[in-house]
Amino acid sequence: MRIGRWHQLRKGLRLTMALAGALLCAPLLAQGTWTWQQQCSSNEWSAICYTYAGCGYDQNHNPVHRYFNNWGHSQCSVSPGLPGPGSIVIFPEGANARLASNVDIKSVLVSSGAVFDWYSGGLTLRDPANNNSPGTLTNQGLLRVVANSDDFRSLSGLLVNSGTLVHYKHRVWFDGATLQNTGTLELQAGELNHNTGTNLIQNTGAIRKVSPDPNNPTSFTISVPTTNSGRIEVLSGTLSITNLTQTDGETRIHRGTTLTSSNPVQLQGGKLTGAGTLNAALNNTAGTIAPGINDPDHPDLNPLGILTILGNLTLGADAVLEVELVGADNSDPANPQYDQLLIVGQGGYTRTLQLGGILRVKGRDGYVPNPGDAFDIIVRAGSWNRSGSLARVEVDPDTLPCVVFEVQYLPDRVRLVASIPSVDTNRDGCVDDADLLAVLFAFGQTGNGLPEDVVCDGVVDDADLLAVLFAFGQGC
Repeated sequence: MRIGRWHQLRKGLRLTMALAGALLCAPLLAQGTWTWQQQCSSNEWSAICYTYAGCGYDQNHNPVHRYFNNWGHSQCSVSPGLPGPGSIVIFPEGANARLASNVDIKSVLVSSGAVFDWYSGGLTLRDPANNNSPGTLTNQGLLRVVANSDDFRSLSGLLVNSGTLVHYKHRVWFDGATLQNTGTLELQAGELNHNTGTNLIQNTGAIRKVSPDPNNPTSFTISVPTTNSGRIEVLSGTLSITNLTQTDGETRIHRGTTLTSSNPVQLQGGKLTGAGTLNAALNNTAGTIAPGINDPDHPDLNPLGILTILGNLTLGADAVLEVELVGADNSDPANPQYDQLLIVGQGGYTRTLQLGGILRVKGRDGYVPNPGDAFDIIVRAGSWNRSGSLARVEVDPDTLPCVVFEVQYLPDRVRLVASIPSVDTNRDGCVDDADLLAVLFAFGQTGNGLPEDVVCDGVVDDADLLAVLFAFGQGC
């Protein structure tokens, strides 16, 4: 019995010594609230440094090291702990840290005025005390995805960006992650990729696709489903979003840039603007397509534009197509005089154009068209199958007073032809029963650009009826 007991004690002693050795070699992971206080020369999350001071000597007269890390923890003999599962991590104003390892924590706060560089590693945000519910990284400062190589980077949990998030290059894998952007998300080159679980990008702020070198445009790919009610702006190069749904806000495609998607873009609200290329099908159910970029804060941008669509176009009953006019000459695509959609079918593709909804027409810079001026607002390049028609035309009374437009559906274009109101509402040269019936059938309608509003007061009423009656028989 004594011998057996001695073996047990020796076994326990060896286990204790092994554990102590492990503690000497690897940092502990601990819970709690950790605030960044850089003490090591390296600013990495897991950096550990040491000094001889204050710990004395061991039994062999060797100096005992005091270990430090950048979280303000220090300990003699054993390397200090690092934030572990369930921890809360804070980067205060002035912090400048980087992540190059896998971490598993509850929450991270990057304060305003702090910088956090994500070089590599998996960032797992979860709360082990609450059934591993998603944790949160809140960025109020500057969060940068910076990498010299395509090292592994993954995200799980919730990332809330109210500051600035810059993705320089390479990729981040989403593993059950949501990115809520209320600040600025700048995309230069790389990818945000769906990997496992349910992933989502929700933008209510600004997503900007830029290129570091304007002479060498870059591309960026988002395979995570994306919803937009803020602003998505393609300033340079190509932005690819596999699934894009817009409920409000604006998507801008600048001239010479491309927004591409392998699935139809769902425009449920807000505006699609610009003079670049949409390389995708577009399903506009309740949004507004307005070529050009009209931004009072950027008067250098052309409010008129030719927007190219490489895909099918559907305009639903509540969709709006908005065009502005400063002239009738679009021979210079870089300086068009009116807004235009160009529907392109390449490589033998036949595009589908399904028309509906509202056409809004505005003038700019005091321009008023002459009767007979024509504007090709939708033009095909290649072949298309066109169906339907625009439900109604709304003409802005402030910029185009007493101007009406006839919509002509030609084989290769949709054309507007300007005119002025006339008692001869159907323009057949004779004021007769057809014109009288047209006014009667439209009686009570309000709006601008109605051909039956012959006195041009915004409503079809008794005044229009009397005008036709007094002119009845003219030209017949």
